Amino acid sequence: MSNRNQWIKINVEKWLLDLADLPPTEGNVYMRLRLKMLHTGKPLTNNLRALASLTRCSIDELDDALDLLAETGHIFLWDDNHIWSLDVEEELNNNNQQSEAAWHKHRKDKENVQ
Repeated sequence: MSNRNQWIKINVEKWLLDLADLPPTEGNVYMRLRLKMLHTGKPLTNNLRALASLTRCSIDELDDALDLLAETGHIFLWDDNHIWSLDVEEELNNNNQQSEAAWHKHRKDKENVQ
């Protein structure tokens, strides 16, 4: 079974508030990294060349953006060369809990019909 989530419910208002305080380049980098983390469900490898391609900016711009995002607490740069966001972790946990609750409700409703 794939580790990736097919459907993620996101809080758009929170995303917009997170982006509102960031300069344009950093907002772009944050949004794209966050979407990639949500898609894979795991931390990203801090490979500047690959991430620069993903975020559509130069390696220098990306490096500066990562520094600012880490300073502001939007992302964490781990010592093991990975990037993660606690907001992404929270969204994934909430999504998993909601999915499990919906599955249990579906099973219970199905049992009551029989």
